[in-house]
Amino acid sequence: MVGLPMFLSAAISFGQAASTSVTRWVASWTSTGWSGAEARR
Repeated sequence: MVGLPMFLSAAISFGQAASTSVTRWVASWTSTGWSGAEARR
């Protein structure tokens, strides 16, 4: 059971990085606005 804490810490750090990137993507998307989405279409 030695690998379990290491696995949990790695999963937690990965989850934090993923949530940070998702938050950054959502922020950039909302800051661009729906007009930017319409222009890209």
